Amino acid sequence: MLWRLGMRFSDGRSAFTPELENPAWHNDFGLSVLGGGGTSIEAVHRIYVSPVPPPGPLEVLLDLADHGTHRLETDAQPLRGA
Repeated sequence: MLWRLGMRFSDGRSAFTPELENPAWHNDFGLSVLGGGGTSIEAVHRIYVSPVPPPGPLEVLLDLADHGTHRLETDAQPLRGA
C-alpha cells in the first residue's frame, strides 16, 4: 500500500514524507522516514521532523492512496519539547 504522512505547521509550511514504495522521490520539506517494518496488517515507521514545528496548531495528514486522506489537528508543543 502506498501512503504518505504530512504535517501542516501553524505558520503555513507543509511537509510530506516521500512515498515509501518509491525511494527515488525527493523530499525537500522536512519529514524523513528513518526506518520501520511490520506485518501484513500493521506497520511501524520512525519519522524525523525537521525543523521543529513552530508553536500553535499542528495538522497531521495521512494519505492512504486508495482510502483517502485522514486529518488530525493537535498542538505542536509535545514535538517542540521532545
